[in-house]
Amino acid sequence: GAPGGGYCHACGAKFSSIVGHREIEAGYEGQDGSFHHALWDVWSRHVEPLVPPGVVERMHEALKADRKKMAWLDRQRSISKKTVDALQMGWNAENDRLTFPIPNDYGLWVNVRQWDWQHKYEAKFLHWGAKGFGRNRLYPAWAMEHQELVWVEGEPDLACAMSLGYAAVTGGPADSWREEWGPLFKGKHVAVYAQAALSVRDR
Repeated sequence: GAPGGGYCHACGAKFSSIVGHREIEAGYEGQDGSFHHALWDVWSRHVEPLVPPGVVERMHEALKADRKKMAWLDRQRSISKKTVDALQMGWNAENDRLTFPIPNDYGLWVNVRQWDWQHKYEAKFLHWGAKGFGRNRLYPAWAMEHQELVWVEGEPDLACAMSLGYAAVTGGPADSWREEWGPLFKGKHVAVYAQAALSVRDR
């Protein structure tokens, strides 16, 4: 067969990858988004836990439909609607936290960082689940395409910096830095904002 191809002796199916096999096995083949559904199945079973399908999209729509929260983000944190859409920010009605979904390199949601924007709780941020969702990642990964970057502490400041026109990236809180990230910044010009929240005063 062709390189990378496969054949299932049990069902007789031919496929190009394990994801392609899952498309056929689960009956996704021919449906809209079939590859993405199959990739989610394979990844969540064999690689790492993932946020269930549809969760991020529902929370994103809930935030956009709430004019008061959108106005607060704009006035108090200088976070624009364009940035809300770019980052797929949302609102979790169960705990009244604003959310930042974190994708991996394949566009699968591997975490939802949940921000206590009203200072109701002891924990400023929550991960999506208790186990497997808390790994620190460069966010958003696509910002690393830029040669000039602003490094900030946390997702709210990241969203503000983006709204102000900066190419910004974060790894989470101040103690989240991972040594393996160092080479990724080689040759780049990076301005570091540490322990100082960006806000409307920085417009």
